[in-house]
Amino acid sequence: MTKPELGIYDVIDRHQMADFPLAADVYDEHIRGAQEAEQMGYKYYFSIEHQTSTVSYMSAPNIYLTALARATSTIRLAEDTAMLDHLSRGQLEFGAGTG
Repeated sequence: MTKPELGIYDVIDRHQMADFPLAADVYDEHIRGAQEAEQMGYKYYFSIEHQTSTVSYMSAPNIYLTALARATSTIRLAEDTAMLDHLSRGQLEFGAGTG
């Protein structure tokens, strides 16, 4: 039997942005969460970007995921740029969907 591969789906919401004095603090908190998930054996990290919606408050996902790639070493990141894949030395996973 094969071991299931698990991932984390993460959303930065407006309540978190209101609760922290700086947006950087919110991002740091999420990066720490991704590091913990990686240590626990999670393989994937997914985030959502809706720049004009209240669903997610991540205005520059490629920059955020680049910072996340620098803070982790094995967790696979889902976003759509080849640059991130190169900067993370192959950690990028591409996913597409309607929305």
